[in-house]
Amino acid sequence: MAQFDVHRNPNPKTNRTVPYLLDVQTDFLDMLATRVVAPLIVADKATAARGLNPEFAIGETRVIMSTPELAFRCELWGTRWRP
Repeated sequence: MAQFDVHRNPNPKTNRTVPYLLDVQTDFLDMLATRVVAPLIVADKATAARGLNPEFAIGETRVIMSTPELAFRCELWGTRWRP
């Protein structure tokens, strides 16, 4: 796992709205068992706050980075996160 890698959200309950997770943790902390990730929400399912929620494309999918919902655990949305 490396900083700025994008991973598919494995949780079937949330992956239609949040298809990807963006690893934002510095590689300096690789020895930790956890990673800091930001959910990437499908752009047509959310409203971006200018300057807070950057919008970009992952392949053909427009996403918004949900900065306020940063998470730092291996377990996200009820399922173990395995990139």
